[in-house]
Amino acid sequence: MSTSSKGKEPVVVSPVVNVVGTQQPLAIVKPKMFGSKEEDVELFVLQLRAVFRLQADRFKNNQAKTLYASSLMEGRALE
Repeated sequence: MSTSSKGKEPVVVSPVVNVVGTQQPLAIVKPKMFGSKEEDVELFVLQLRAVFRLQADRFKNNQAKTLYASSLMEGRALE
């Protein structure tokens, strides 16, 4: 668990567990759009890292990661 020094709620990250005999793929939640709020940066990056690790076959290089991350940005974050 990590916490921010700004008094925000702790961010809890659960480990990925492979269950023998499971035939359904792990549901991966798309990160929320990122505007430009400084307090949202840490969570946005954490969510991106989780997606990149869980879908490593889709994000094999930095170009793919950058394109995906930029597709989730809006407003001032795109400037």
